[in-house]
Amino acid sequence: MTEELLNLSTLTDHASIVIDGDPYELRNESELGLVDYVRLQSAQAKLIEFVALESPTDKQSEETSAALDAIVALVLPDAPRDKLTDTHKAMIVDAATTRAMAMAVGAAGDDGHPTKPPTGGSRSRASKRSTAAAQTTGS
Repeated sequence: MTEELLNLSTLTDHASIVIDGDPYELRNESELGLVDYVRLQSAQAKLIEFVALESPTDKQSEETSAALDAIVALVLPDAPRDKLTDTHKAMIVDAATTRAMAMAVGAAGDDGHPTKPPTGGSRSRASKRSTAAAQTTGS
């Protein structure tokens, strides 16, 4: 019997994020082109660096705000980003990351479909610091 190394599907299951009563379709990482995928990874790395800082500067906060905006533009392209605060954007990034991780880890649930990401519950220390830090930017 041959071991299955990778099982890919071109069918896409989209989640949505509701903003002011309107649903916006969340793009999956697998839908991104190579350049957008690299941009997403770069922006996520900037967020991780920011969260690790003990006392971020205003410039670092601005760069992180720009990284949040870039990620939201990639994963939720139709969202009204100008209406969203950095905290909102951090929550969208958290939801998108949680979904991507759940899809990667649970790539094949019992029914062969990606498992749904957990909702609510406790968040990691990094997520809390990211949200708290985003609130201080005043966006």
